[in-house]
Amino acid sequence: MSDYAAVPDESGHIDVPGGKVWYRLNRSANSGAVPLIVLHGGPGNSHDYLLPLLELVPDRSVVLYDQLDCGRSQRVGDTRKWTLERFTDEIDAVREHLGLGQVHLFASSWGCSIAINYAARQPAGLCSLALSGPLVDAKRWMADCERLKAQLPDHLQAVMRRCEAQRDFTSPEYLEAVNAFYVRHLCRVQPWPQIVVDTMDNCATELYGYMWGPTEFFGTGTLADLDLTPKLASIEVPTLFMCGAHDEGTPESGRAFAAMVRGAEFCCIPEASHMPHIENPEPFFRHLRAFIAKATPRT
Repeated sequence: MSDYAAVPDESGHIDVPGGKVWYRLNRSANSGAVPLIVLHGGPGNSHDYLLPLLELVPDRSVVLYDQLDCGRSQRVGDTRKWTLERFTDEIDAVREHLGLGQVHLFASSWGCSIAINYAARQPAGLCSLALSGPLVDAKRWMADCERLKAQLPDHLQAVMRRCEAQRDFTSPEYLEAVNAFYVRHLCRVQPWPQIVVDTMDNCATELYGYMWGPTEFFGTGTLADLDLTPKLASIEVPTLFMCGAHDEGTPESGRAFAAMVRGAEFCCIPEASHMPHIENPEPFFRHLRAFIAKATPRT
């Protein structure tokens, strides 16, 4: 992982609609380059698992932040604030506080829902959008996950069916089955790196359960009917869809979503799942760097 991960050049809290979010900024010596803002997944995770994105700091400054009620940000605990629109509004607050006239956006998983919603607003100064393992259509996500679950050993599938029918999401048997899915389709590096462990330990479980559900593949929360596909045609900036070959946000869906954005690119990272920046970083960063460099406005 990048040496930049240890110490940010600047960190603190930013006022956003509904409370305060914690951010960290690492500045690049290439001061004229358009900075990158990084959006984490969840809902309810923290930025920790995305610290490898600081690999890009030699090219440009990088900002990571924890969404409200997540990680090191203020824990308000008000479900009225747990909406896609309010989480989207955070980006403008972060940009304004840091004086970022132009930005690239990188997002992971649920963070892609926020990034797509933001890009569809066609905000001034947004230069590009990179979406890794995007949550775009919740029903399609869960259908994809059902197909992936069907590849698990029969006894684990039986446990999942029984426990999900009984709404028993805490039994050791069920947790073992969930872990088998995550090892295949969430992060294939074993044991999980500390930054992934930190993200899971810091997860705002109430927020995750309220907006999504008990597991990655069983969405029962307020996002269960999320469908951002109608907004994809409104995106006007260069856009890259990325995923791992074994991603729970499957390559088939990634390609289909990319086809809905004018001029969008798609790349699939081999030997990786939902965290390709950790599982197979060399091709991941090669593709991402080339895309951002191509999308950067010429001065």
